[in-house]
Amino acid sequence: MSAASTGPDSSGAPGPSRSGGTPGPSRRGEPPAGTTPAGLAAEARSRVGDLLALAAGTVLIDVPAHPNVGDSAIWLGERALLGDLGRRPALECDIDTFDPEGLRPAVAERTVLVHGGGNLGDLWPTHQTLRERVVSVFRDRPVIQLPQSLHFRSEETLERARRVFGEHPDLTLLCRDDRSVDLASRHFGGARVARCPDLALCLPRAVLEAHRAPRPSVDVLWLVRSDHESAWPEGPFPPAAGDWLHEPPTLAGAASSWLAPRVLRRGGTSVWRALHGRALGRAAADRVARGIRLLSSARVVVTDRLHAHILCALLGIPHVVLADAFGKLEAHCATWPGLARLASRAAGPDEAAERATALLEGMG
Repeated sequence: MSAASTGPDSSGAPGPSRSGGTPGPSRRGEPPAGTTPAGLAAEARSRVGDLLALAAGTVLIDVPAHPNVGDSAIWLGERALLGDLGRRPALECDIDTFDPEGLRPAVAERTVLVHGGGNLGDLWPTHQTLRERVVSVFRDRPVIQLPQSLHFRSEETLERARRVFGEHPDLTLLCRDDRSVDLASRHFGGARVARCPDLALCLPRAVLEAHRAPRPSVDVLWLVRSDHESAWPEGPFPPAAGDWLHEPPTLAGAASSWLAPRVLRRGGTSVWRALHGRALGRAAADRVARGIRLLSSARVVVTDRLHAHILCALLGIPHVVLADAFGKLEAHCATWPGLARLASRAAGPDEAAERATALLEGMG
């Protein structure tokens, strides 16, 4: 579909596309604009920068307060990108401190951004419920969903999302793989839909290098999903295989948990919300540092986690990727073959072990 924008509205935000298609690059048969992580980061900056060119400011909703390293890597990338664009959010809130009335003064005339990731659909319903609330509550503001993977198992939840999204006059859905672009274009035709690289690719080089292990301490690290997105719940994996969801207690994590109920009691734009956002950001930085140290402790990584793949690509670590249960990683690799060329792909754990051994032997 061709883009058919109504032009800027009175707030200066771009008007919505109503013809059901995707502006910008074609969705199929088109080589990616970047063949390196840096090239993809530049593409993401261009895409988001164009959308925010006339924005009066931003707020960011659904930032992570959970131990998954990947979501925190996305958030740090979002912060870096928005800072580079001069669009640093006036406010950031997580799922536990979302309070529409309390947030109203901060939103004001700003554009509402929703944190990117892999939870648009019904795989992680609490985040989809929050997203639909945001779209419903802030119909008078431009809403931009930052790059997501889409997956719906239920026609009922898809229909609800179609109804909620269709009622918003200025909604943009950025998708981080072509499969998600196709799904969004078919079902959410009233929204502006575009492809955009995952924003973890915008992590500053200084962050990556500051936490890289001085030297690898193991030959092969198996970092595999332990949640319902795993395609291999029974393995077989080596005994040392693990996930990165276990998080040791941190001062920042404890502070954010203590502050969250006080944010809701004391008012959405109070000093409590600012302190809570600062604690969440510190916890996210600690989490990403933990992930970087873990990955760089190995000469070769085997993983079925998308952000382990992305961080390995950013760090230059040879790695083998396995499929997850819902095709998220496979769809990303198919969309961005330049990034996928930095990885070896395996059909299952046994082949992954063979490929990891071959990579080690090739390293001498």
